[in-house]
Amino acid sequence: MQAAYLTTTFFPPMGPIVQRDLHLSQLVVTGRLIAYAVFLLGGVVAGLLLARRWPVAVLPAAAVLILIGLVPEAFAPSLGMLLVGTFVTGLGGGLMVGAAFAVAARSCSPMKVMSGLAGAIVLSLVVGWVATLVLATAFSWRLAFLAALPVALLVLAGLVVGEIVVLVRRPAPAARA
Repeated sequence: MQAAYLTTTFFPPMGPIVQRDLHLSQLVVTGRLIAYAVFLLGGVVAGLLLARRWPVAVLPAAAVLILIGLVPEAFAPSLGMLLVGTFVTGLGGGLMVGAAFAVAARSCSPMKVMSGLAGAIVLSLVVGWVATLVLATAFSWRLAFLAALPVALLVLAGLVVGEIVVLVRRPAPAARA
């Protein structure tokens, strides 16, 4: 639920700190939030559609997109680099949520999946807000993005290991005569 954690970076206390450090206007900050939301929602739709066809490939690809996007966000010297990271993490986070829903809906009822995802998102929002509060006010807003990197790496590693296990346990296709 990295997408939910990253959503907390737009709001106080971290949002105004980023705005001040990069000398951004309120209009630009609002535009960045809208762009993130558009890419996040587009990623959710894409994740739902792609995970039906390629469930094994979408989740790691989404985790890689989040990792790639976190780096420019953490080291952004200006608005341009911050927007690049915002677009990439928004798309990756949306893909992750959509694909996770599509994959989980195969084994459970959609209502159970929705309630589980909603709980995870709310928990991530609360933890994300507290983490950004502590990291951005005590140290630097950049550390809040850097702190998400190890989590994203663990998610990617877990997905890769899990998919290797699934592929190893899958029965071999029948030989053609």
